[in-house]
Amino acid sequence: MICYHSIMTSQEFNTIYSYHRPMLQFDGARQRPVLVAFSAVPGSGKSTLTSHLVNDFGFILVANKHVREAIDQAGFDPSVGSDYTLTLLNILTDDTQPSIVLDRNIDQWYEQIVLWCRQRKYELVVVRINVTYEILKRRIQARRPDDRDHTFEVLDFYLEQHALLGNSVAVSLELVDDFDLNESAQHIADF
Repeated sequence: MICYHSIMTSQEFNTIYSYHRPMLQFDGARQRPVLVAFSAVPGSGKSTLTSHLVNDFGFILVANKHVREAIDQAGFDPSVGSDYTLTLLNILTDDTQPSIVLDRNIDQWYEQIVLWCRQRKYELVVVRINVTYEILKRRIQARRPDDRDHTFEVLDFYLEQHALLGNSVAVSLELVDDFDLNESAQHIADF
């Protein structure tokens, strides 16, 4: 098992999971031990690419946005997010080996994901997405106003972190600028 900085009780996990479970899609889940994760900043296209992997190729989605939402709804501190996500990954893979996609930037979380994949005998596919600032800005502008404003507030932090930590992440596939979403999703699913 993975060692956590703070251990969640099973009651805490179950409480958060009761809010999170309706956000997970298990129907038609592809059974192949692959975990896809992204080294990418907000607005780069990872959520859209993730949607293709879920809808077209049967990946189970574990979205950081949903994890945060469930934790908030359950009334827990956001600091339990990593513990909850790792516990969730363990539960999802206890009896089967579904293909999973993490819709989150893993630059700061890379070592934990590598360790989890080794322990669970999962193939880790890291997709780095590098797009120009102009493309990021255009994609973020197309979002809902509340999401758009928040993303612009944190964008510089994520760009800095991505530049600082992204080079320490072993990348399986790099996508740049206006990459083709369908073609890229197919290529990722073929790993």
